[in-house]
Amino acid sequence: MIIKKSLALITMFFLFSCNVPDNNAPDLQYERENTPIDKIAYTCASVRLEEMKISQSAESWTDETKISEQFSLFTPGIQGISYYEYKVKTGNKDAGYIVVSKTEMDIEIPEISTEGITLTEEFRQKTGKNDIKIIRYNWTDSACLDIQTNSLIALKNTNGIIGVTNTNSTQLNTIYNEINWKYEIEVLKNKQLPHLNGDALRKYYAQSNKNLLIERLNGSVPVTKIEDTVYLRNNFSNSSRTPDWRQVDIDGGALHNRATGCGAVAWAITLGYWSAFKGKTNLFNGLNIKEQYQYYYSYKANSPKIHNGIMALRNDLASWNAIDMATGTWPVNMPRVSRYINRQQYGNSVRHTNAGDFNGIWNEINADRPVVMLINAVSFIVPDHYVVVEGVSKKYWSNTNAIISQGFLVNYGSGGTRKWLYSINWDNPLSVKNLYDTFFLSIY
Repeated sequence: MIIKKSLALITMFFLFSCNVPDNNAPDLQYERENTPIDKIAYTCASVRLEEMKISQSAESWTDETKISEQFSLFTPGIQGISYYEYKVKTGNKDAGYIVVSKTEMDIEIPEISTEGITLTEEFRQKTGKNDIKIIRYNWTDSACLDIQTNSLIALKNTNGIIGVTNTNSTQLNTIYNEINWKYEIEVLKNKQLPHLNGDALRKYYAQSNKNLLIERLNGSVPVTKIEDTVYLRNNFSNSSRTPDWRQVDIDGGALHNRATGCGAVAWAITLGYWSAFKGKTNLFNGLNIKEQYQYYYSYKANSPKIHNGIMALRNDLASWNAIDMATGTWPVNMPRVSRYINRQQYGNSVRHTNAGDFNGIWNEINADRPVVMLINAVSFIVPDHYVVVEGVSKKYWSNTNAIISQGFLVNYGSGGTRKWLYSINWDNPLSVKNLYDTFFLSIY
């Protein structure tokens, strides 16, 4: 079902958004006493919060949902703060966050979650420290430093947060130093962050500023923003639309050496939806997915049918173990999911295209079929992580239909909260963010 909403109600609010300071200081908590609230970034986040309430692209947000706190994020190669993340709460309940870019090195709002806690709070819980500095690299990777010692105390990737210990200190510091060096070189050389298309990024801001000017001057014919959103139609009892499954070790326990692989897990999550809501119950040997959609660890002990299914998919996809607990799956092998489905006595088809096919992704989600997408989450050269798309949104100007942003609500396959990832699709199909291959699956 498509949810189509005009954002005209907040047109006047938008006129004073991200390019115009707000003279009314927001009443928020500080994450550190010496970090004042950034009025412009706060207004950007506030506008987006209201837009998502109206457009229903944040189904769990209500009139009581408010921004409650600001945290600073940093990026190698950029002086000072590069992002702010704004904690969102509904009453006393954690309700996600909104990430706002402080510079024009990234799109204005690259990431949103409508559930859970902020990245800063995740690191605080994991490390037990409050006086920390967060380095944000991209959608999935970040680092945490102790402010007092300026030393690395934790890294986060698609497998979760890994704390620095005596045994892994050398390895994690090597990873941290290498990725920092690469980011700094990339920023100095190209004046943009890795994974970004500089021309598309400049066009994004030029188009945004142009329409802001038109909106301010055009009093007789209001220029507004419209946002359309479509979701998968079903959800489990905790409101997740697809199973909360994640990578584990191939021995069936918590990940410590050889990951099952994001390709196999992405397909397992997708098939879990087909089994739970679309009548394909032979998948996973008849397992009732609605009762076991939340198993994160110890699949082999708690749910061998899930573990066996993921391992069978892993073998069909010819996934291989790489370095640092990573597992690779070639995009050309992803359609081999058909082999697993065929063994369960179902007909099926898999279509492989690029992520520039936004309309194709939209149509699949609107037809209640999850989409597997390959994104460039970590690497500087090649795409490296498969995610499952549960919802899609597009925001555009009413006068020209020019796209402001396209959003993908994705299950990372990490057992955590869902995120809205935002991109732009002007002329280049890869555009501002590197979204690569897309896989459409039908089972009959």
